[in-house]
Parts: sequence; C-alpha cells; structure tokens
Amino acid sequence: MTTTNQPEVTLLLIEDSPDDAAMIREVLKESPRFRSSVEHVFRLEKGIERLTEGGIDVVLLDFSLPDSFGIDTFRRLHHAHPEIPVIVLTSLDDDQLALQAVSEGAQDYLVKKDLEQRLLTRSIRYAIERNRAEQQLLHNAFHDALTGLANRALFGDRLDMAMAGARRRPTGQFAVLFFDLDRFKNINDSLGHNVGDQLLVALARRLETIIRPGDTVARIGGDEFAVLVNDMDDVADAIQVAERILEGFKAPFPIESNEVFVSASIGIAVHNQDTTDPDAMLRDADIAMYRAKASGKARYEIFDPEMHASAVALLKIETELRKAVDRSEFIMHYQPIVALKEPKILGFEGLVRWQHPERGMVAPAGFITVAEETGLIVPLGWWVMEQSCRQIREWQLRFPMNPPLFISVNVSGRIFVDNQVVEGILDILGRTGLPPESLRLEVTENVILEHSEEVMTKMQQLRAMGVQLSIDDFGTGYSSLSYLQRFQYDTLKIDRSFISGMQVGTDSQAIVETILALASTLGIGVIAEGIETVEQMVRLRDLDCPQGQGFWFARPADPMMIEAMLSGDSPTSISSRMMAN
Repeated sequence: MTTTNQPEVTLLLIEDSPDDAAMIREVLKESPRFRSSVEHVFRLEKGIERLTEGGIDVVLLDFSLPDSFGIDTFRRLHHAHPEIPVIVLTSLDDDQLALQAVSEGAQDYLVKKDLEQRLLTRSIRYAIERNRAEQQLLHNAFHDALTGLANRALFGDRLDMAMAGARRRPTGQFAVLFFDLDRFKNINDSLGHNVGDQLLVALARRLETIIRPGDTVARIGGDEFAVLVNDMDDVADAIQVAERILEGFKAPFPIESNEVFVSASIGIAVHNQDTTDPDAMLRDADIAMYRAKASGKARYEIFDPEMHASAVALLKIETELRKAVDRSEFIMHYQPIVALKEPKILGFEGLVRWQHPERGMVAPAGFITVAEETGLIVPLGWWVMEQSCRQIREWQLRFPMNPPLFISVNVSGRIFVDNQVVEGILDILGRTGLPPESLRLEVTENVILEHSEEVMTKMQQLRAMGVQLSIDDFGTGYSSLSYLQRFQYDTLKIDRSFISGMQVGTDSQAIVETILALASTLGIGVIAEGIETVEQMVRLRDLDCPQGQGFWFARPADPMMIEAMLSGDSPTSISSRMMAN
C-alpha cells in the first residue's frame, strides 16, 4: 500500500521490447518503498539525449537494443553520464557479462526471466541511496563544512576553468579577490570560538547576497575567503565587488547576545595572459591583501609586480632572520633618556641592532615587522630583555646615581600573551640582579587594545612587584584615555610625530600641552621622544615636560660609547649641550 509521503523516483527505461517494458512497469507498480515515474525510450541514442535534459534518478538499461548490443551499450551510456546509476535489465543470463558490467560501474545486473518486484525494488533503492551518498561525498569534498561555501579545491577548479576560458577567448577578463577579517583573533579570544564560528557562518550568508550571479565565493581556511569575479569588462568590476564587500561588512552581525563588528582587508589580482597558474593568482591576491592590511585595514589593494618583488625580498629577510637568531648576529645599542630641567641622564632605552653579514648594521625598522609576523620576535624579545637588564645592572654598579639608572625595553604583544611572561621577567631580574623598579617595560596602545584583559592582568602583577610600565607612542592608538583611567601607568611616551610638528599655535603643540596636563593630573611621568632640535628641547622644557630622548641628545650607541658618556670622557657630553641652552 502506497502512502503520500513515499519518495518519488524518476526512472528512464531504455528497452526496445514493448512487452518487456510493460512487464517492468507492472513489477514496479506496487512497490512499497517508493512511487515511481517511468519514462520509456526504445534506443540508446534517445536515452542519452534524455539524460542530458536532467531529472532522471536511475536508468533501467536493456543490453539488446536496435543501436547497441552487449557491454558496449553500458559503456556508451556510462561514458556519457557517469553520474547516473544504471541497473542492467537483460535477457542475457551470463555471469561473466554480469561481473564485467558491475566491475565497470553498473549498479546491478538483473535477468528478466528471474525478475520480481522485491528484487527490482531493492536494486533501485540501493542505487538511489548510493547516488545520494556519492553526491554527499562529492559535496563534502568541494565545500567548506562550517559555512557551506565552496572550499579551496572547488575554488581552484573554478579558477582553472576561468583560465581555460581566457585562453580560448583572450578578451575575457576575470579577477581573484582574497581577504581575511581584521582582528578576528580578538573576537575568538574575547567572545569564544563558538561565537567566532557563528560569525563566519553569518558572514558567509551575507557574502552570498553580495557577490554577483556567476561569481564564486569560497572559504579558503580560517577567516580567509576568496571571490572569483567572472566576465569582467575591466578592473572596475572587481573593484565594485570589493567595495560592496567592504560596505556590506559595516552593518553589525547579531551573534547570540552580541553585536559583532568586523572589517576586511582585500587584495585583488586581475588575470593576464602571462598567468597560467591558479596558485600564482591566489598568491598575488594574498600579497595585495597584506599590502591593504599594512596600509590601514578595511580597504582593498590591487596587485602589481612590485608587490611580488617586495614579498620575495621579505621572504629573504625572514630566512636570514631565522639564521641570525641561531647565529647570535644581534647586538644592543642604548639611547639616553634625560631630565630636561637638569643636565642628567636618568636611564636608557635598549634598542636591538642586526649585524648582517652582507648588509652591515641593520636598524629595527628593517626587520622587526618580519620578526613580529613570523613569531621570531619572541626569542629575540627575551634576548633583548636579558641583555638590557644585564647591561644596566653593570652600569648601576660602575656609575652609581640617585636614583639608579633604569632601562626601558619595548615588549611585543606576542610576549605579553605568553602565560609564563611574569615568571620569565622575574627570572631575568633574578639572574641579572637588577631591582624590579629599574626595569621599565614599554607597550604600545595597540597591544593593550588587542589583548586587553589578558595583558592588563599580567601588567598589574608585574607592577605590583615593582616593575615600571610605560605606554609607547602615546596618542597614536585607539583607546588612550579609557585605558589611562582603568590602569595606573608609570610613564607615557609622547610620539615623535607630535614632537616633530610642534610649533607654537599648531595642533601638535596643543596635543603635547594636553598630554602633559593630563599626565600631571593623573600623576604619570612623561617622556618626549624624537627630540632632534634645540628648539624642540627648549619648548618642551618650557612646557615642564620632565624627560626626553632623541638625536639632539645622543643617537643610540654601543656600550663602549655609552660608558664614555657616563664617565664624562665623551667629547660632546649631554650636560654641556644642555647647559649651553
């Protein structure tokens, strides 16, 4: 007895005998498993044509047809439509032929004289369940499990097809957009990975409403996505898609009880006839994305060959940098931090230099960014901290002052998220004998913003033990005032960009005055960095800025030169320069 909720199966019967066709229809009529709709053709050629139109679930194939006979009948059909399951229904009772047909891909081989409803029904049902399992496996192989978008494999296939089409039609243009989410790690760290996953799913659904019909959007991995923009008139079409993505991400994503805001950095690579490798196009778009991220995030950049040359150069630096860490090719230089009201050195900032075997002395600007991106900043940062602490302790003993000289060290956010950072710093202080209050750790506002609670807890622990804490590049970050209110820092450094533009009546002058007033109210020390002229030094001193550092006092120097400065043997002492002004 049939029911209305039984699945309906569309069968194509390729059979030249009307009597056999009628018999098969009769056998299928009372199936308890499914309702069948049978279409009937008499020739193999007509069957192949019908399959091309689609909508057929299973083929019932006779081996003896007017236009084909035997195993070749199956081979021709299977070659034309390998995705359709085929059940052979034949009068040829031949075990060898049956084995051959099944081994080449037939779902089953049934002899007409032995045919019964249960046997045929079971064979059709198994064929359908096998076609669906294979479809699911195929879907899983080419789609992202979390978002349901195309995955890297399917995107690569679509990109291959686009390149093949461009070779046939050179005027056709297409582009690859590659992007990831800005500060996605912060969302995972603060709201949890479950919220992060829900965000990726919601973002995928929004992307599907943004891209054009015929284009492909894929999740490449993590928070990385790619879009294949097909059938372009020119690069403006790709730019338009990128701008729609950026605009579409401005609205918040409601996730559980949160409104999550995200932005993306997008790289665009436009196909040219010289590009034949899909991976190369993805690489170029990836390079352009990193340029967009470095240029301020939430924007797009179009790839050009100079970007690739720059990426190759960065890779060379990374390789050399890894060797440099192993070979101990780094040395320390120190720059004095001075009191502006009296000619006195108070301490130093420790600055690492790379003694490159070919390029000579390399300043931090030439390798710190790469060290951050590769994680090499962690072993390098710990080495810098220990060397700086050991050196300043030696100078404290050789050049006693009141208060003792302090050392200021920049600390990467990658070090501060280490669970053992507090223990590591205390271990260095113990091994070098440096009092905690003589160590000043400098962190940028961005480090605090991206790892706020985690970093703040560790900073509070260190400060409770006597270690001094300082905000570097103050005024250039995002949340200066809110974090000053939440946590009592010992000092802040006014960024050099404000010092260099500080003339009477300028915005920079007003900002410096405001920072000094704020710090005074909160009881926080101030260091003005980047002082390069006597006019800047005098103006800051007149504004009651307590401390400063910069080229006007002294450039970063090796320990031997610093010792000459501390002993008074330097031909251009800081004291004499300041006394003259």
